[in-house]
Order: sequence, then C-alpha cells, then structure tokens
Amino acid sequence: MDMKVLWLCGIVLPHLCDEFGFKKTVINGWISGMFEYIHKNSDIKIGLCCPIRNSERMRDGILDGELYYSFKMVSGGTINYYQDKRFIEIINDFSPDVIHIWGTEYIHTYNMLCAAEVMGKLNKTVISIQGLISSVVEHYCDGIERDQGEAFEKIRELSLKDKTRSEYEIKAIRKCINISGRTEWDKACITQINPDVNYWHIGETLRDIFYKQRGKWEVQKCNRHTIFLSHVYCPIKGLHYFLRALPYVLKEYPNVAVRIAGDNIMESDNEYGQYIKKLVSEFGIEKNILFLGKLTEEKMCQEYLAAHVFICPSTVENSSNSVCEAMLIGTPAICSFVGGIPSLINHKQDGFLYQCNEPEMLAYYIKILFEDDMLAAEISRNAICSISEKVCRQRNGNELISLYQKLADA
Repeated sequence: MDMKVLWLCGIVLPHLCDEFGFKKTVINGWISGMFEYIHKNSDIKIGLCCPIRNSERMRDGILDGELYYSFKMVSGGTINYYQDKRFIEIINDFSPDVIHIWGTEYIHTYNMLCAAEVMGKLNKTVISIQGLISSVVEHYCDGIERDQGEAFEKIRELSLKDKTRSEYEIKAIRKCINISGRTEWDKACITQINPDVNYWHIGETLRDIFYKQRGKWEVQKCNRHTIFLSHVYCPIKGLHYFLRALPYVLKEYPNVAVRIAGDNIMESDNEYGQYIKKLVSEFGIEKNILFLGKLTEEKMCQEYLAAHVFICPSTVENSSNSVCEAMLIGTPAICSFVGGIPSLINHKQDGFLYQCNEPEMLAYYIKILFEDDMLAAEISRNAICSISEKVCRQRNGNELISLYQKLADA
C-alpha cells in the first residue's frame, strides 16, 4: 500500500526522543503502540509532526526511513497563529494522502485543521479522540470542598485556564469531518457538538510489552492486600475520593499497602498535592501510602502483577490506558463509573464499577476481592478474555489502516 500519512502528535514519541535529546516518555502509550504496529505491518509512510517548546531544539529529519517534523509548542490556552503557516509548510513538504491528528486537547489541533482546509485536505483529515478537555474542565473540582478556601480556588483556576483550550476543542470538532473514538462516552460528547461528523470506532492499542508479557496475574502470587493506582497527578484522577475509602478498608485490613505510580505530589507546592497531604494526615494513613516515582513499562507490569487490586478512582475518563493494561495482565480492577470506563468493564463480570463519590462502595468492593480468592481469580480470567478482544492490536491496527484507505480515496 503506497500511502503517506502525516501524524500530528501532542508529544515527542519515544521513537524520536533520542533525536531531540529528550528522555523517553511513558505517557500516550496508545500512540506508540499504534505506530509500532503500522511501522511493522504496512507499507504506509508516517510523517511524525511533534511539538517542541524550546525553539533551539526544533529540527526536521529522517529516522528509520520516516520523515519527522517539529513545530513550536505554546503553553496552555495561548493561541499561536504561526502554527497555521508552519503546518502548511509541513503539508507541502510531506504531501500526505491523509492527515491524522492525535487528540483535541491542544489548540494546535484547530490550527492543523485550518491548514488542512487551506490545502484542500480537510475531508482527508481525521482526529483521534484521547480525552475531551471541554468535558474534563467541568469535573476539576469534583469532591473538593469549597471550605478548603485557597486550595479550592487555585484548583478552580486550573479549569478556568483551560477554558480557551476547551473553546478551541469545540471549534475543532465542529470543523472536522472525520473523528475516531473508542467509547460510547466520547461518541456521545462528539455527536452532541457535531451531529454531522463521520464517527469511526477504532479500539485501544497498548504498548508492546503488555501483549508480550507472558506471566499473568495470579492471586496466589500477588502481594496480598496491596492496592495499585496509576498516575494521580491532578484532581480528575480522583485520589482524594480514594483516600476517603481507605479508612473503611483499614478497619479490617490494617496492613493495606497502597502503591501509586508517579512522583509524590505531597512533596510539591501544587495546591492539589497539599490538599492530598492534608487528607493523608487527617486520616492517619501516611504509613500505608508509597509513591513509586515514574515507572518504566516493565516496572508497570511488575506492579500490576504484584498488586491484589488495581483502582481507577477518576472523576472523569475516556478510555483509560491503565485500566486496559491492568485487565490485560489480569489484575482485578475496581473503577469509577464515569465517562468511557463502562465501555471497558462489565460490572461484576470482569471488574467492579462504583459511583466515584461513594467511598463506601469502593471500600466494599476492595474488601470483597480481598476476602474471596475464587472471585478474584474469576474476575481476572474474564478481564483478560474481554479486554483482549477490545485492545487486539491486529484488528485495531487494520481498522485504522482501512480508515486511512477510505480517506485517501475520498
């Protein structure tokens, strides 16, 4: 298949980090996973277009036969009209058959759409939904009491700062003709904004290691009463809700160990981190919680395998990579019933769902899994089976390739 597809990414992919002198990132693993699949299983030439904050590091080049480009990234909701011109230059140079934009969270998505329109390629452009900032901003303060005073106001300011990004996300969705998504939630949100959009379902593709991981979770081998959470760096990840559930569990299981991927936010000056520190002190649970720092994908696998339970307590999510990874390895998962999570988990069959603001229910399901090894093993088996189909990289990769062909022929 002789085709060229220009990818607009929100990060520098690990594939290119050495070229730009960056440490390899552990985020946006679904993009890396899909890149690896297409690179190995098709003749499609992908041109990678990546954001660089430091102008001195900007460069274009060729790596492993693939062209890459950079553009100047601006912070937050700042509008950069230079990007339109830069994207037109890139489109002219690469001459893509299809333009694929990963995510709507940044204003450069709208700028690329404008460039595609100028170049007569808007009908050959597709956006893949990651999160939806216009929906996320409404949940920044969920569960954080107003009586927290300055902490509440500072966190609320974060949502206000994202209002500009939210506005441009909506403009992008209204302008775009083709959008791919992964869940009922993102389809509902998208079609409310643009009822005429062509919506294409393309499932999640994970990082390579999670497909190659040979050992699966076993209740006999896990560290009993250990809870694992993925990154909880901002309020929408719901750590404050989880902490309210923990004392209920500790009454019966005082030895519970909570292991959290990512840096210790309680050691930062971040208002949310200080709020978490206050809750941890108030509940007297300092000894039960350990922040693990940034984890490689290999160490993430180890944490999933070692945990008794994986928790996703978010106040809003689309299709959580961490939930998919935990289920594919077989770690029993308990997740808040928000956003696209119900598209991943069948309650009481391959995981548990609870209302995010009900810590009693979260604690209840944790204790159920701690107490019933047969149930935990059944949930694990069912999770592996159900999520394997949803994140099948061959099927999802081939569906994306098929979509490219449809757009190229349009």
